[in-house]
Amino acid sequence: MQDDGIGIYVWPLKTAVLLPGDRILVRGKTAGSFHPIVNSESISVLYHGDLPKPVPATYDELIRTQHDCMLVTTRGVVLTADRGDPREGGRSALLQMHIEGGYIIVVVMGDYTEEKLQELLDAEVEITGVAGGQFDGKMQIIGAQLNVSSPAGIKILKHAAASPWSLPLTPIDLVITNHHVTGTQRVRVHGTITYYQPGSSVVLQNGAKSLWISTMTHWPTYRDRFCLECLTYCCKMSFHSFPVRQWKSRPAVGISG
Repeated sequence: MQDDGIGIYVWPLKTAVLLPGDRILVRGKTAGSFHPIVNSESISVLYHGDLPKPVPATYDELIRTQHDCMLVTTRGVVLTADRGDPREGGRSALLQMHIEGGYIIVVVMGDYTEEKLQELLDAEVEITGVAGGQFDGKMQIIGAQLNVSSPAGIKILKHAAASPWSLPLTPIDLVITNHHVTGTQRVRVHGTITYYQPGSSVVLQNGAKSLWISTMTHWPTYRDRFCLECLTYCCKMSFHSFPVRQWKSRPAVGISG
């Protein structure tokens, strides 16, 4: 929630029915976290009004949590687009974006079709959402995140010039040559899954070559020896970290693995 230019995180009651723009009165107790939060004991809706005007935010401001729990807006290019964890209902989209200065994660509430996710890939967009962060087990911030209440918070400014699936296939052992310090380079690879950890990583093998890919995809339909075609991009000079994401599956026919 936000008031007079200041935001704070509130744990709502499970029975609370709230909408963005509701003016509310919260009673509860503060608790320790990365920043102070409120564990609510009661929430009363006073009236419904307009959302506060979003504040333009840079990567430096987001990673330093200068706008924590505030409604902000930023622009960038969508690098990955996945549906949310099906164990949590799957009614969300997970995006990774490159904005000037760095990378951020965007969580968008709402249903997304595969076609809508594909439309976002490589598009230049404007995102309006609540600033937050990604944290490790010690509640130390490890990344910036925007939380968007609905697909209406994403505005496509410029679609991709061409479908990323039209890229030529890159041999797995040549992916590292597409790394550039000044930016990201998308590549398209093909192979057989030999290992898959939902929401974490997948190992893709083609012949005697293999590639470790970081992924946010949670859908459990991919299994060992399943042939996969995927889009990746390089952002670290590492033989084992090629964050990636959108997948297209193909029957595992004629592929050694």
